[in-house]
Amino acid sequence: LFALSTEGPVLWARPSIEYGRQRLETLDVRCTSEMFQGIRNYHVDVGRFFGSVDVQNANQVVVLGREVLRKLEADESVVGDYVHLDGQRFKVLGLFEAKGTFLDDNQDEIAVIPWTTGLKLYPNDRNHLGFYVEADGEKNVGEAEAQLVRVLRQRHAIKPGQQADFGFFKQDQILKEFNKVE
Repeated sequence: LFALSTEGPVLWARPSIEYGRQRLETLDVRCTSEMFQGIRNYHVDVGRFFGSVDVQNANQVVVLGREVLRKLEADESVVGDYVHLDGQRFKVLGLFEAKGTFLDDNQDEIAVIPWTTGLKLYPNDRNHLGFYVEADGEKNVGEAEAQLVRVLRQRHAIKPGQQADFGFFKQDQILKEFNKVE
């Protein structure tokens, strides 16, 4: 698709996380690709993000947000150590730089793992796979969406006139909602 600059699959999960004696019952985990940092503007400031080899091998690695670190009563020395997500052992590769809160959502209360690892852990979510996509410029957003619609309708065998079984959640929709609050 020529109007897209970047794309990456994503699954969402809400597992428990444990480190030492601390346990959080639910955590916002994104199962995605090595492209996540650029698409979502989340960047690691301690350690590293996972790479394509981690995704290809479905490695049990994780990158944590700063609020998760705080709630687990851990410090930056957790990088290189292990946490447990739903009882499964994950090596902590890195920590995201703090992002703060947006629309009452703490963006630092996040963990990210490879999407292939997510599919291993949550195989029933295979039918709920989403995608983060980024157009190659603001002027191409409409064309990128049109291209995605064509491809998804074809791959999902949706006939003309039939309702789509997919949808889009775009950044401009978030901004419109935000402006309503002000």
